[in-house]
Amino acid sequence: MRVRSRQMWAVALACFLAAPAQSAPLCAKDYPALKDREMVVIDEGEVLEASVDDEKELKSEQRAIVEKANALLESRTRIADAKDVAIIDGARALLRDESVWNRADNRECHTGDFRVSLFCALQFASRDVTGEYRHRRTALEEVRIALEDATRDRQYEHRLMDFNNDPRTKLSDVYAVLEVARGRLLERLKLQEACKL
Repeated sequence: MRVRSRQMWAVALACFLAAPAQSAPLCAKDYPALKDREMVVIDEGEVLEASVDDEKELKSEQRAIVEKANALLESRTRIADAKDVAIIDGARALLRDESVWNRADNRECHTGDFRVSLFCALQFASRDVTGEYRHRRTALEEVRIALEDATRDRQYEHRLMDFNNDPRTKLSDVYAVLEVARGRLLERLKLQEACKL
């Protein structure tokens, strides 16, 4: 009986040692650092763009930064993390039903407001999840991209606000945009985990 126990123990130990550690990452890429670098480029590009009346005033290297920032903002492969998904979930929770949905967004968000717009729900959720609001964070850009895909026939100056305030928009449309963005973020996280992004 002891021999059998030792054999079973030896087999179990061999399996344990051969199995990959559960806590070991599947990918060696430093996605948090890559995400930070993306945000630095985006922030720098936005500052440069805001500093001039006409992009022609920018030097060629400055224009290259602005172009790279704009490309990142339009990218469907920006680095994501679990906080991005949590932001979407938090915004959806804040917009739990019609009684709390603010249909007259002015992009001014005040803590304590009973009714919230899509924009403010994302802003509040960002602060709750990360401790700060970053206007161009991956989660928010993914919502903007999903919104554009859903409303190709509409022209909005301020996508989140104008979509929210559009009389044709129903709360179910807002939920659908959030769900598409969430799904894309989850898919991106899988790709990152497999080191395919």
